[in-house]
Amino acid sequence: MAAKRQRAAAGASNNSFKWIGISLGLGAFLFVSPAMAALTVVGLAPTLAAWLVDQHRFRSLRLSTIFTFNATGVVPYLVTVWGSGKGFSAALGTLSDIYSWLVMYGTAALGLAALWLGPQIASTIRQMMAGDRARRLGKVRRQMIGEWGGEIAGEGAKDLPDFPENEPKNTQA
Repeated sequence: MAAKRQRAAAGASNNSFKWIGISLGLGAFLFVSPAMAALTVVGLAPTLAAWLVDQHRFRSLRLSTIFTFNATGVVPYLVTVWGSGKGFSAALGTLSDIYSWLVMYGTAALGLAALWLGPQIASTIRQMMAGDRARRLGKVRRQMIGEWGGEIAGEGAKDLPDFPENEPKNTQA
């Protein structure tokens, strides 16, 4: 019980250090370039929304996926604002362009689509692999029964559809 409390206390202190680090980093970012900080906050809004709303058991993995996709849409515009040297006018120009919103929020939507489609694609592939393995094992089983006889298959094997005596005979000559 004491070990559990110590782990919980260590997790709470690690969490507070993480928040202090994030706050200091954002404060420094706001001090260095307020225009880029504003563009970052607006651009990463889908990640912030997912952070506030998501209660899934794999929350950290889901957030990192959404953040990664979302950041790939925001970073090019941050580089443009940084390189222009115009500050808020460049950031407002970026935010007034509908295509920049489409890219920033569209990449976050692609992250959500990857989270939704990934497990479905993986399960389909796993089902295909399991079916292929079952077919291969059935073929080996039929070969063994053909070579050693039906007695090695056991009593219940005669009811299975792939038992050699139950397979339809080819009547064409």
